[in-house]
Amino acid sequence: GRILSRMESVGTRILSTAISPDGKRIGFGFTLREKKPNYAGPLEFSFDLRVLKLKKISSEKGLLRATDERDGLKLSLNPLLSQMMGLYYLQSLLEVKKGGETLARILRHTPDGYRHDCFGFVNDRLMISGGMNGKVFVYNLRGEKVAELVGHEGEVWAVAVTPDGKWAVTGGDDQTVRIWYLGDIKDVSWGDEGVDWERLKEADPRNWKKLYPQRKALASLRSSDPLTWRALVNSLKDAYMPIKKIYPTLTLFPSKDGKEWVAWTPDGYFTGSSPSALRLIGYHINQGFYKQARWLSFSQLYDIYFRPDLIKHKLENPTVDLSKKSGLPSINDYLLRRIKLESLDE
Repeated sequence: GRILSRMESVGTRILSTAISPDGKRIGFGFTLREKKPNYAGPLEFSFDLRVLKLKKISSEKGLLRATDERDGLKLSLNPLLSQMMGLYYLQSLLEVKKGGETLARILRHTPDGYRHDCFGFVNDRLMISGGMNGKVFVYNLRGEKVAELVGHEGEVWAVAVTPDGKWAVTGGDDQTVRIWYLGDIKDVSWGDEGVDWERLKEADPRNWKKLYPQRKALASLRSSDPLTWRALVNSLKDAYMPIKKIYPTLTLFPSKDGKEWVAWTPDGYFTGSSPSALRLIGYHINQGFYKQARWLSFSQLYDIYFRPDLIKHKLENPTVDLSKKSGLPSINDYLLRRIKLESLDE
């Protein structure tokens, strides 16, 4: 038949990322060349966080990708052991090594993104890994989760970190590049004891029911294979141990041709390349089962939340509370109030 119309996405998935040593400039690319962690394809664009400008590039000069080696430490996948353990993917098991010694094994299961698609060191004590379902975690050298970076939806394909470990950039299937401040992360220690089965039962009853009968077999691994024991214990402790949540300092949505872009903070402040770009991003507001969700584009919020000045301030002062500086309500509070007022007028 004849095609009457076609809807196409303005963006496309982000497959590579990089960051400048000072964290002031990021790079990213859309093109897939090879399925290799952190090096799936070339960097095609850079975004200057100081002046909020996007440009096409042909060189990676001044931009750093993730590194899987640092101070004698090395990160690597172990596909053979992953297969032997019956994990979901060959990329589900990441190992931390020093010389010929394996220091830790890190497993990914259903709750934490199935596999390690990209990874690198944050500093000489911490590493970062991205996977499926938008899951990005920071781990320590014992394989314990130190923090979760919350924001991506879909698979995360690329990560890069500044040499001082304070800033990270990620990209993935949700067509966004996200910038994260990691400067206030503190290491954790979950102790040397095994699984607290009562806490697991309360936090994750389904997993507890499946694994509690196998607790003796798990305990026996402590002497025969302590590395695998620790990896399995850590994956179960995930359910009940407190894990710091970090939200992006800034999210960037670039068009695939590099001509348009929109950037925003979790507080709701945004900026963009042009007024037309601001129509590309917005909020779907659920109104219950019997009403169609409402759509508010950034262009409709321009008079209040278009604040490139606050975005620059946030990038310079990542721990600041922008609502105190602006005096404006959070975007969630504003949207709720607006919908209530519009409902009264109907």
